[in-house]
Amino acid sequence: MKPVVVFGIGDFAEQVLFYLEHDSPCQVAAFSVDQAYLRETSFKGRPVAPFETLERDYPPDDYDVFVAMGYNDLNRLRAERIALVRSKGYRMINYIHSSALIPNDLRIGENCFFLEKVVVQPFTRIGDGVVILTDTGLGHNADVGDCCYISGGCCIAAFVSFGPRCFVSLNATFRPGVKIGHSVIVGAGALMLEDAPDESVYIAKGTARAPRGSRLYKRFI
Repeated sequence: MKPVVVFGIGDFAEQVLFYLEHDSPCQVAAFSVDQAYLRETSFKGRPVAPFETLERDYPPDDYDVFVAMGYNDLNRLRAERIALVRSKGYRMINYIHSSALIPNDLRIGENCFFLEKVVVQPFTRIGDGVVILTDTGLGHNADVGDCCYISGGCCIAAFVSFGPRCFVSLNATFRPGVKIGHSVIVGAGALMLEDAPDESVYIAKGTARAPRGSRLYKRFI
């Protein structure tokens, strides 16, 4: 297994470093950013290399890459960087937490990141650059397009499909067979019972604040 260069030096990159160090055989050799954003020569005890010369300093024959970019610009920046890394000839690793339950024959792309207790049932397809956070479940025959970001606690039933670059917030629920277009935003706690067209947005109403302050509830708590 090749050592890994992580692209990015933000919060997501720090998280990736933690999980690769504590829950995988991968060794992080260095970080990388674009020259314009290179402010420090090291991050978390590893060198930071300019992306423009990455193949010279860390050649693709000797190193793999993980692109640690979040959902900024509705996942487009991550998608663009994955394409650039691939054009340099690198293989991109996947990280799947040891507690995740996934089928052995899962069809999965590169640069995916699954956290604790993710459950994926058989006959599901996962594209490149997909992030799935803790306690999310995907039913059988689901299809997740490239560079989707699915937050924790989501319940995604069988035959649900997502186009590229969707963002799904915490605890959203999808009924079987729902088709979600590309670049769709699904807010926290949303209940998706119908297909969602491209670039649509769904926001669930939050819990209303009670008219009385907490002092009036002291005798009950």
